[in-house]
Amino acid sequence: MKKITLKSIYPLENCIFSNSFSHVFKVDNDIVFKMFDYGHLISLLDNDYDIEENVLKGSRLVNDSSIIVPSSCVYRGRSFIGYTMPFVKGVPVMNYINDDMSLSFLTNLYCQIESVVMRNENIVFPDLLSDGNIMIDSDSNVYFIDFDGLQIFDYLTPDISSGLGCRNIYNYTKYKSDDSYTKQLDVKSLVYLYFSMVFSFPLESIDNYISNDRVDFILPDLFCHLGIDDCELFDKVLRLYKECPNMYLGDTVKRIAEKYNLCVSDNGSECVKRLVRK
Repeated sequence: MKKITLKSIYPLENCIFSNSFSHVFKVDNDIVFKMFDYGHLISLLDNDYDIEENVLKGSRLVNDSSIIVPSSCVYRGRSFIGYTMPFVKGVPVMNYINDDMSLSFLTNLYCQIESVVMRNENIVFPDLLSDGNIMIDSDSNVYFIDFDGLQIFDYLTPDISSGLGCRNIYNYTKYKSDDSYTKQLDVKSLVYLYFSMVFSFPLESIDNYISNDRVDFILPDLFCHLGIDDCELFDKVLRLYKECPNMYLGDTVKRIAEKYNLCVSDNGSECVKRLVRK
């Protein structure tokens, strides 16, 4: 991988994303530069997270065109400050979705995302649910752009999406082995994503009921509210909160799309999305 100086990509005028940890600049029509806050990098190193090493070595281990990998590491003097990567012309998945899309279309889009996660067995996507990490282009192609948020083989990331609810849940053996997240976390992220894409429902909101076993009673009411009458999908959602292995949605949601349409209604206070049989 190329190593370039920060000066070589000046001027940095077009900032397209910014938070307290990093800034993303569009350098030209084809390249973006992600620059990290230096204090943030030092803090990560103190906790044994080395983004520079992850970029330099981890990028060689990714061979999926749907996962955007860095093209160069950027340095200020001798200090690593960020990386460049190809620019994806698209929009975040949740911005791409609208109420006019059919259940069949949404299911196909979801299955594209699930396919990328499934076929990359040695990559975990802990930050999958964070806004802007999954991009959709004009041809409905799917791209994952948050490279430093990936756990690639033994190259760890401190990132985990707030969309997964309470972080303490994921210290359990099912979701974390030693310091590494497991693919079980990806399955849970995908199920949450499906409910967000199809029903605009934040499934993480029921995480608060896990500790007192009320999830067994909450889920039936939720499925009734959303018009879902499918034991297989119910079982796969319930598994997220049990010690048994999680299961990808896969053919389950494809079968549901064959039997149901998605009805969108506005009751005056909220937009409600429910399944109705064809």
